[in-house]
Amino acid sequence: MKHKGIYLITEPGCLDTDSGANHHIRTGFSQLSQQFEILFFIRDSKADLRSSDHSLNTSSLNSSKTILNKGSILKGSIIDLITLFKNLFYIFKLVNNLKNEKASFIYERKAYLNPTGLIAAKILKIPHFYEANGLQFQRMEKYYSSFFNPMTRILEKWTYSFSDHVFFVGTYGNYWKLKSKNWSNIENGIEDTHLKYFDKHSKVFEDDIHICFIARLMSHHRQEILIQCLQSVANKNIHLHLIGSGLEEIEEALGNIIKVTNYGYKDREAIKPILKMMHIGIIPGSPEFTSTMKIFDYGSAKCAVIGPDITNFKFWFSDKIAFFKKNDATDFARVLNVLLKDKTLVIGYGVKIFQHISENFTWNKVYEKVTCKMIVEIDKTK
Repeated sequence: MKHKGIYLITEPGCLDTDSGANHHIRTGFSQLSQQFEILFFIRDSKADLRSSDHSLNTSSLNSSKTILNKGSILKGSIIDLITLFKNLFYIFKLVNNLKNEKASFIYERKAYLNPTGLIAAKILKIPHFYEANGLQFQRMEKYYSSFFNPMTRILEKWTYSFSDHVFFVGTYGNYWKLKSKNWSNIENGIEDTHLKYFDKHSKVFEDDIHICFIARLMSHHRQEILIQCLQSVANKNIHLHLIGSGLEEIEEALGNIIKVTNYGYKDREAIKPILKMMHIGIIPGSPEFTSTMKIFDYGSAKCAVIGPDITNFKFWFSDKIAFFKKNDATDFARVLNVLLKDKTLVIGYGVKIFQHISENFTWNKVYEKVTCKMIVEIDKTK
């Protein structure tokens, strides 16, 4: 008989259809459902994950991002207090609903200033698991200042310490270094169908070297480093392919120097035939501990990947990608020039990362490790 568990989301914005979190949540729910009987909860109530209308659940925290500015520290502090008390307010309804469902564990996606799932699990004396992607306290600091910023970091670390197990997406476990040892790093993954699409594919070189950059552009993607790099490369037989949103400035800066095609936003199925003709996938910048989905798209298509020497890439991919010194456009150009001069090196990197992803990072393999750890903790409570 399967254990019954609750997949708990307390930040409905994660379910926006164009967010990376939405894809991860839906995949995680599907994967966990293979091992457990999983019910989906938003805040304190059962919900249908297939529904796209979760607008009534949008929190005041999400709306605060647009109405506050960095300098409004008093307003930011008030918002933090209101957010925390609102979150604590629905604990008892959540406890009552979980008790009625006879849930044997909670699997919760970590949200800012929201310990409700953890507290509910402790009241019910059932195991609690966190899936944590990013530094919640740091994420909110980008939107507004608060007197409570230092304390929100302490609260976030405290909640991790009292969970039965925390699955840090990326290498955020290396950031927190919890003395409780109740954590592990996990990565994102890729669908088996995606890998099968490229399994027999071999890269073909003609006149141009096709380079791909996928992004929903944000400051941490470091577009300026990408522009500086490609303005200085020795080989001009480059065709840059931009896939995503907000990439017009890159197209404008490089369009008179190299060939540039800007596809705009494409869903993951539409990206596959484009990736077939790509030789190199580039990652100009990424936060130190963050999991980056584009590396799986590039690697599954047998593209050689060039990326910065951040903790996350070195931890999971070591010699599988071509590293440059982070935040260094000159070194980025140096590494790119090395690959442009040696097509066998490009093919070698592509094959190596494809095999690495196939062996370690399908969604089935990622969540097999997750469910094994969960079962150990659940069985302890019997």
